[in-house]
Amino acid sequence: MFGCICSGRPVQTNLQIVSDTEALFLLPNAHAINHIVVFLLPETILPPNTAAAIHYSWPGKPFQLLGSISNSKPSAIFQLSGVKPQFHNDINGEEAAATTTIQLGIAVQPESIVQEQIAANHAGRSSQQMTKTVVLARKIIQHAFNYVQSFSQGPAGQEVVQLRAFKEWWNKFESKMVNDPGFLEREE
Repeated sequence: MFGCICSGRPVQTNLQIVSDTEALFLLPNAHAINHIVVFLLPETILPPNTAAAIHYSWPGKPFQLLGSISNSKPSAIFQLSGVKPQFHNDINGEEAAATTTIQLGIAVQPESIVQEQIAANHAGRSSQQMTKTVVLARKIIQHAFNYVQSFSQGPAGQEVVQLRAFKEWWNKFESKMVNDPGFLEREE
């Protein structure tokens, strides 16, 4: 019913059936996988108003949603490079990375449920990215403020920075971060 390709490897069709609506692929040497293509095999048609939610799971970790395929979108490419766990840089860590097998789960569900899961997944990722961006921006602001403040109390004749003006900039910058957290990532 489904096929899978890990970049640089042959097509896999060795799907393990878990239930009437669930199946999985085992993907060995998972640390070497950057992209996965999941697709409906030729002549395969999902039941009406359903989609196949695609999940992955590292050993000992819960399944996480990657995306979906459906009759109207019979294949999709998923990137794994940003979701890999870190292994220690020693012999045991290298062996663990080389022998790790992940599970790629496929669950056929009503299309509305799959779309809700995808929307919730995107919202969670956006929230995490926003939090990281806000923390980064605050660190940048604090560092800049501390640096400029060190020049504000110099000896006579030294240029003095007006901290009131810098604090005003700081307040505007923080306000912009709250209202538009993605502005630092955009190229202007």
